[in-house]
Amino acid sequence: MSKFIINNKGVTVVELLLVIAIGGLILGMALSLQNFGLRSFIVGTSQAEIQQNARLIDEIIRREIRNADKIDLTDNGGALNKKMEFDSNNNRFLFGESGSNYVEIEGIENVTFVADENDRIIRFLIEGVRDNFVFSNEVYLNNTYINQEINSSQLFYLPAQSPIN
Repeated sequence: MSKFIINNKGVTVVELLLVIAIGGLILGMALSLQNFGLRSFIVGTSQAEIQQNARLIDEIIRREIRNADKIDLTDNGGALNKKMEFDSNNNRFLFGESGSNYVEIEGIENVTFVADENDRIIRFLIEGVRDNFVFSNEVYLNNTYINQEINSSQLFYLPAQSPIN
């Protein structure tokens, strides 16, 4: 058995310091890699949340105004009883009867409605707070057209009236 033991005095200080330095480098690289993975996960999760919230707002806008009978920038003295707007102070997207319905939205900075006069298409831009995220879409209006140019963060609309049978 003694033929396998080359040095029975132990390890030298130089060998010990070399092993500690190599171990430290390996541990440092492993921690750096783990930290990079964690940061990537956090950024990816944040971007996914912003995209999910933008798709939610997109769905609400398209559902609410596609079949609207009238759309305007003002409520025309109460004639247009439904409203859409983004409340950036409370991170809420308001819609419905006088903006009474809302969804809590994180990561969205602004929602802007854009349309040309005498057009049947409303474009909307949803801007996120990270990485210059901009989601844009458009809605073709089935029952009405835009009677004025729109570039606003709020919109009033009259929903389609159901036919009486």
